[in-house]
Amino acid sequence: MNYLNNAGIAIYPVFPFVEKIKFYTEIIELSSLKQASVGSLVRFDTQSNMPLPSYSILESIARDVIVSENDNVREQRRTRFEASLRRYKLHFDSIAATAASAVTTFFVNRKGKFNNFSIQETEASPYTEYSLFEGNLTTVNFDSDILVNSMVSPGRFTVDIPIIESSNSIRIPLQLNPYREFIINYSTEDLTDLINFFEDNAVGKDVIFDFNPYNMISSYLSNTTYTVRIDIELFEREIRQINQDMVSIILREVIT
Repeated sequence: MNYLNNAGIAIYPVFPFVEKIKFYTEIIELSSLKQASVGSLVRFDTQSNMPLPSYSILESIARDVIVSENDNVREQRRTRFEASLRRYKLHFDSIAATAASAVTTFFVNRKGKFNNFSIQETEASPYTEYSLFEGNLTTVNFDSDILVNSMVSPGRFTVDIPIIESSNSIRIPLQLNPYREFIINYSTEDLTDLINFFEDNAVGKDVIFDFNPYNMISSYLSNTTYTVRIDIELFEREIRQINQDMVSIILREVIT
């Protein structure tokens, strides 16, 4: 943290170093049509530096059915879609910074769940013949407005992205630009300087300051400075063993 470094505190985090990128999209389903009518339909799998998913891949197939009961306790059932919808949770394990940046840029350009896109993974792994959506080019959306990048070792990142078949809906972007959260873990024998910093400068959610992950970890995704605040009310630490403390700090980007 450049603010901490400027204060002369030489305490560095342990892995994983977590960054969350967040949007907020309201979705109003319109009909039983499966294909959405908005979005650029950019191909996910043909983007430069885009990695192949790792195993395991989580697949779910669901048909949304509305069930209601009348006074006679008789069920009334109605399906919202004429066919089931497939979801996948794609896992990218220990990928290089260039690949993690490609996934992040694609997510930001789609504004989370807002814009749809297409994907065709005819062979999701060199070790199996399994294909996403049976190998068909399919229109999808991100199934979450939050992308989590976890730096698990120097220059290596783990990312999970859920996707879902697109359905006919109104998607309202309630947040056009993303904000970021950083979860920073410390494990050290002496947290005195860090505790003093928070007590004197940044206790609670009141004070804002500059933060650049690249100043802390030179192999990070980008050299970007963010205006952040502490997103915790309590400074809590776990005493794991003699002369070793563990503490997690949450920083939230402040949009000014």
